[in-house]
Order: sequence, then C-alpha cells, then structure tokens
Amino acid sequence: AHTGDNSLQVYNFVHTWDTVKIDIKSLMGTAVPENRQVKLNVTLSYLIESETEKNDLAFAPKVYLSTDAKSVKEFAFSGMVNASTKKWVTFNGDITCDLSDTAGDKIEWAYITPFVPGDTEITVYVDDIKITSGSDILLDEGFESFSGDTTVKELNNAGIQTQWGGGESECLYKIATVKATEKAPEYAHTGDNSLQVYNFVHTWD
Repeated sequence: AHTGDNSLQVYNFVHTWDTVKIDIKSLMGTAVPENRQVKLNVTLSYLIESETEKNDLAFAPKVYLSTDAKSVKEFAFSGMVNASTKKWVTFNGDITCDLSDTAGDKIEWAYITPFVPGDTEITVYVDDIKITSGSDILLDEGFESFSGDTTVKELNNAGIQTQWGGGESECLYKIATVKATEKAPEYAHTGDNSLQVYNFVHTWD
C-alpha cells in the first residue's frame, strides 16, 4: 500500500493492452461544458511486483471522452512516470481535453485508463487515485473502504473496472491488504511462506 493498508492489485493480464478503467461519467455529469473543454488533474501511485525484474516501464494515464455515442476521443497526458519493481512511483498531471471538433451536447462516455503496462507477466498495484476537475474532486480513492472480500460489482459501483476482454479473458484483480506487523501463518505450514497456485486454465494444470 502506498498509504493506509490497502491498494488495488491488478494481475493476470491477458493482453499487453489490458489495464483498469475508471469511469468518471457519473462523477462529472453528462453536460458538455460551454467552451467544450474538460480540464482534469490526475494523481495516482504505482508499484510493480514481478517474478522477473521489470524496470523503467513507462506508465501514463489517458482520458477517453465521447459526445455522440459513436466515436471516442483519446487524450494523452504530456508526462509519464517510469515504474520500477518494488518501488512506489507517483504520477501527477494536468490535461485539457478539447471537444471543439466533436458533435453532440451530452457526454456519452468518460473514462480514464491509469496505465497500459505493455507486459502480461507483471502484477501492478495502484493506490491513492485522485481526479479533480477545477475545484471539484471527482474521485479520491485509496481503497481503504474495500477489503479482500470486495466483489467485482462493488468495485464497478465505485467506477473501477477491468478494461477490454470480457468474461474469463479479463485480467484478475483484487484488493491487496498490506500490514507490515501482520503475519499470516494460516498460509504457511512452517515459516512465513508457501507456494500459492491459482487461476488454472485446464483441468490438467
């Protein structure tokens, strides 16, 4: 966890473009601003936990907006962070999304992808997501109100969902609870560690 005890752990990426989708439509409303410009600030922290050392992976959020229920415009931040194994890094960026060349006066889709790792063999922890629009705080999520029993639906209700894929092809994610003073002997026969095996694809795995 970057702060507090919890973070969002995303793992088992099926495609190199898999990520997490933060749905901000319900948070910002459906009205298109009169000047057709949406100004956002995004802050969030990443940590990579990998079996093989993966360093300097370029991470940067992107914003996707649609006003006509057909095409979706993609807006990229100018900055990015290089996420490294076992080290928390924080992204902070401002962006102005210009919708002057779009049709329609209703926001049909509005979401942010926090990262696209470009690698399926890594596990990403995300924490302390904060999204603001001007003086309005759209989302301030540190996952402290969730637990290991949090369901996919509960995460979806908070605007957080897997992106791309569907059904069994979605990458798996769960809330990771980290407490430095806490041991977990129920998961080890002796000592502190054991081998955890999960996500069997075939019955013979």
